[in-house]
Amino acid sequence: MSTGSACNLSNVSQNVTEEGLSPQVSTLASSVQPACTITGWTATGDMAVSRVTHQATLLGSGSVLVTGGYSALPVVYRATAELYSPSTNSWAAAGTMSLTRGSHRATRLSSGKVLITGGINGASSPKYPATSELYDPTTQSFSATGSMSANRADHTATLLLSGKVLVAGGTMNGVTSLATAELYDPATGTFTPTGSMASARSMHTATLLGSGKVLVTGGLVVVNDVVQDVLDSAEIYDPNTGIWAPAGAMEGPRNRHSATLLSSGKVLISGGFTYFPALTFYSSAELYDPATGQWSSTGSGCVARSAHDAVLLSSGQVLVAGGNPANEVVEVYDPSQGIWSTVPTMSRIREYPSVTLLASGRVLVAGGLAAASGAGALASAEVYRAP
Repeated sequence: MSTGSACNLSNVSQNVTEEGLSPQVSTLASSVQPACTITGWTATGDMAVSRVTHQATLLGSGSVLVTGGYSALPVVYRATAELYSPSTNSWAAAGTMSLTRGSHRATRLSSGKVLITGGINGASSPKYPATSELYDPTTQSFSATGSMSANRADHTATLLLSGKVLVAGGTMNGVTSLATAELYDPATGTFTPTGSMASARSMHTATLLGSGKVLVTGGLVVVNDVVQDVLDSAEIYDPNTGIWAPAGAMEGPRNRHSATLLSSGKVLISGGFTYFPALTFYSSAELYDPATGQWSSTGSGCVARSAHDAVLLSSGQVLVAGGNPANEVVEVYDPSQGIWSTVPTMSRIREYPSVTLLASGRVLVAGGLAAASGAGALASAEVYRAP
């Protein structure tokens, strides 16, 4: 399979800085030039407030629940929730959480309720809550449920085939990455410890495989608020044993990347960045094959990006949108050819947006940070119609 397909996009600036550092941009050599496909974006109504590091969850009704996040310029964390209705293309209030939360996780349970875990509470103590709560779509209200054994932000929360939720890693007190994991049981409303990962990690990914196991990749190792490492390692969790096992290593260290389960059962990893030996953003992508336990390269994306999101389209292709330093560029990965193609750009630059596949096959992109334009956090949203 080709390992290169970089786009020459004149409207994409790669002279971007983050935290005062001047990054390098890593791409793979191009052997195939992707073709552009003309599709389209449509604006929705705006959310009531701007949001970044929020969560978006597709409900059984087809509506999308958006929770928490923060507004920038100035920073204000949110406890409110909103519902997007595809039928009216508009937003409505959907209750208020017990705490303001950003960098939390929202996981739809088998019952249709949504489990909210951890995050950063910008309003008051505890700043880093271990608490969790449930959203009930029938009453559009939140209620308390069990607390985790440790406070966590930038963790993962994955619905298992058993109906339980695996919560793994994240940062404790905002300063130290965790290797611990725990299981939430909706039947009892409680969390119980399970096996710990070999490496502490936050800002990693977790993907439910067809076997029911969970693949975790990359992430940061933070100790006492200092980044010690960016990981290239991967681990697999077996719910039957509660034990983690090594799953090889990616071609390079990544955090704030994306991981998408393909129709073939393989997992597509794209983008992300590392701090070491210099701040470097990636356009490269790779595949993990659970059948062989092996990693392999695939075509590179058109632009380097991190803090983006990706969804599997009904066509079997993967849409990637948002991020830093990718500005408005949106691209689609074709697993059958291993190449990327650009599609029409979004109306706004969006870092940390939520990207949600709707029941119709369209894609909702909401909120995010427009730092490069000086606009701060966004309340706007837009919908992509796949060809």
